[in-house]
Amino acid sequence: MPTKPKNLPTKSCPHCHLQTCLGEMIAVGPDDGGQDEGDDDWDGLGDPSAPIRDDGGKAKDDEVHERHPYINDGEFLPRGAPPPPSSHDPKILHVPQMTFGRLKTESRSTRRSALFEDAGTPVHIDTLMQIWLLCMISRRTRIAKDLNTTIDASSLVLLNQLRNPDFKDEMDFSAKRMFDKSNRCSYKDFMSGNWAWRLSDDLAKDAKYYGTTLCSVILGSDKTTVSVATGQNNYYPLYLSNGLIHNNVRPAHRNGVTLIGFLAIPKGDREATDSVEFRRFKRELFHASLREILEPLRAGMTDPEVVLYATGTIDQVQLACIVQGWCARCTANKNDLDGLAGRRSHAHTLAVFEAQTPKQMWDQYGIINDIMPFTHYFPRADIHELLSPDLLHQIIKGPSRIISIAAVLPFPELRRFPEGRGFKRWTGNDSKALMKVYLPAIAGLIPDKMVRALSTFMEFCYLVRCSVITEDVLKDIDTAVAQFHEERKVFEELGVRPDAISLPRQHSMVHYRHLIQEFGAPNGLCSSITESKHIKAVKDPYRRTSKYEALEQMLDVNQRMDKLAAMRVDFCSRGMLAGSIFDDVAPPPPPPDPVSKSVSGPDKDDDDDGAVDTGDLLSEVVMAAKPITGLPRNVHALAHTLRLPQLPELTRCFLYQQESLMDDNVPMEDPMLVDLDDCPPFSGPIRVFPSAVVTFFSPSGESGRHGMYHERIRSVGSWCHGPPRRDCIFLDKDSSLPGFRGLHAARVLLFFSMKHMNIVYPCALITWFSPIGDEPDPVTGMWMVEPDVDENGERVQAVVHLDTIVRAAHLIGISGDEFTPRTFKHSDSLDFFNAFYVNKYIDYHAHEIAF
Repeated sequence: MPTKPKNLPTKSCPHCHLQTCLGEMIAVGPDDGGQDEGDDDWDGLGDPSAPIRDDGGKAKDDEVHERHPYINDGEFLPRGAPPPPSSHDPKILHVPQMTFGRLKTESRSTRRSALFEDAGTPVHIDTLMQIWLLCMISRRTRIAKDLNTTIDASSLVLLNQLRNPDFKDEMDFSAKRMFDKSNRCSYKDFMSGNWAWRLSDDLAKDAKYYGTTLCSVILGSDKTTVSVATGQNNYYPLYLSNGLIHNNVRPAHRNGVTLIGFLAIPKGDREATDSVEFRRFKRELFHASLREILEPLRAGMTDPEVVLYATGTIDQVQLACIVQGWCARCTANKNDLDGLAGRRSHAHTLAVFEAQTPKQMWDQYGIINDIMPFTHYFPRADIHELLSPDLLHQIIKGPSRIISIAAVLPFPELRRFPEGRGFKRWTGNDSKALMKVYLPAIAGLIPDKMVRALSTFMEFCYLVRCSVITEDVLKDIDTAVAQFHEERKVFEELGVRPDAISLPRQHSMVHYRHLIQEFGAPNGLCSSITESKHIKAVKDPYRRTSKYEALEQMLDVNQRMDKLAAMRVDFCSRGMLAGSIFDDVAPPPPPPDPVSKSVSGPDKDDDDDGAVDTGDLLSEVVMAAKPITGLPRNVHALAHTLRLPQLPELTRCFLYQQESLMDDNVPMEDPMLVDLDDCPPFSGPIRVFPSAVVTFFSPSGESGRHGMYHERIRSVGSWCHGPPRRDCIFLDKDSSLPGFRGLHAARVLLFFSMKHMNIVYPCALITWFSPIGDEPDPVTGMWMVEPDVDENGERVQAVVHLDTIVRAAHLIGISGDEFTPRTFKHSDSLDFFNAFYVNKYIDYHAHEIAF
């Protein structure tokens, strides 16, 4: 065990210039200026300039990890000693979720007498339990025998997550620092942030914590509606995760995020709900519930078992106990959120309690006077410090709700708005879909400065979503924020916002650099993870209920699903699910036809794109499982049937190119310039396929546990019994060039395979697009392309190998200042427009490769 250092030197980190103080900077008021999040003064354990220790190995060729030297992996076994027997018991790997019910206060007298002992005094949890018990008895609902045992589920959930063998290779058992090949800091998982390292430094002051593991508790919650038609059934699920697992584990929903309860949604008549007492009761109930749920974890916050802490992605205004319109992290005035401000803290709130009246607290500081956040009752806890970035609710949601976008080609997970939609509830998926196509739709219709403002805003949204954020990305984020603040002045100049722009969601952008440095990449903490978890934990269980008193039935469904998941994990850890029980009695199946090899099974009518859990490949493009039947197998007959007269010649040119790659005696020439007489003849069999599946590494987007994603590229004569669908693709041009400069854009006219000299060639017949200019469009930030045409005005075609395809591309027609006709069909876009935007915002991976 290492010895405790004699002194704690105070130095400035040469790598990232971050504030990593052992103590806590307290902002006393708005006049003192507080401490800026970019100050360089910090107290760190050890010498940051010491040589980097590669304790954690290399996650990538250009990535090095340094582990914390004292608060780390726990006590190790002696060398050569066998591990202790596994305590992985599937019988205890499920947790009885709890609920505080739907409290309904019937009268003001009940509310005053039963819910408030003294003005401003928090309600004791026993009082709330008595009210909950009465509600449940009146509804004849089964009651848990021991509520405290049920509430203790939070500690059991955490224990089960930590002992889950599914996560054994995807957890960090100590704070870490990540460095790129230039020895600069980068940020990825939660434990790579400065908060974990700084807290480890603080714990290292006491030798009793040496060898322990710092484990953070991450809470998330968001109200969801399961049925509007049957009475607006709302639920308030609470989820728990831990900071040790990697960011890629939480979105994969492999029990890295666990439902631990349903928070109460108090209801009453209109007179009651509009009263000050009722609003106070709702706040007290919310924070009292969270305090009680987390109470079993308190012991681990002080004793060296598991040191844990809570950060949340719940409604930040409600969590921080501040007034709507104020910032939950800083003391900036709501009328000038981007002005000078200090940091909020519990100490600052208590100081304001002592010095100001309730009205002054509300008007001048945005503080609600009758409650403290639930974290105030736990050691080393300050909700204002621990509020994590929330991409979905802070940044993505909130655009215009009347949209009419008709000329957009189909693409996986893309929604079109052909008639415009007046949304009563604007969902995260609606906002994401709009962001993907918004810029091309408004370019030319509104002033360029407005378009540039939106372009820089979207650039910020996509940059902060990166799975690994380096110092270069942080600089790009700073640049995007500064440009957005400059460009958005046009809304003031043109009278759209005649007063100063002071919006909490836009203000949150200025905190993202600090939050990334504190907690790692935001994509592992975004509330979109819990929102997607709603489907599995709330909405699907609700559909399985009788819809009457559904909450208890939903809890039963979740418990059973947890048991099944725990059983599967246990079976896998014992090797019981490897192979098949028929392996010893049945002959192995024949090897698949290399032409029809597929990663996703038979072709379907619907898009089957999505995350892939495979981790043994970097990228792959394969044909669909089944060819299209009823078409000729001869190339000339096929060309006549499909009205592609150039197909026979282009296949011969393609074969010449393939032979030149394999034979050094064949000169390398552009196949389009080769004399057809020099090309080999082709009369072999040919088969046509409706699509191809491309699998690629895309950790910043919705991907599997290893960061893999697959999508289907289609080229069919009729899509869903409608018009043809001919998707666009990116092809590799020169991997040494950055972004779109190293790519080609093309449109697929035909997927086919041909056999020549006993070699099967999977191919695609395409038409080319060429860039317009040498730089992206300065207004939208996207590249523009136009179709290549020959001297007769026909589009230039070519046959390419399937392996040259990088992934699907999305092109949007450039209409300028004109509107498309109302009778226009989106399927005609690629033939109607003369120029197109290369839509780098279609997903996060496209943004990373098509800049």
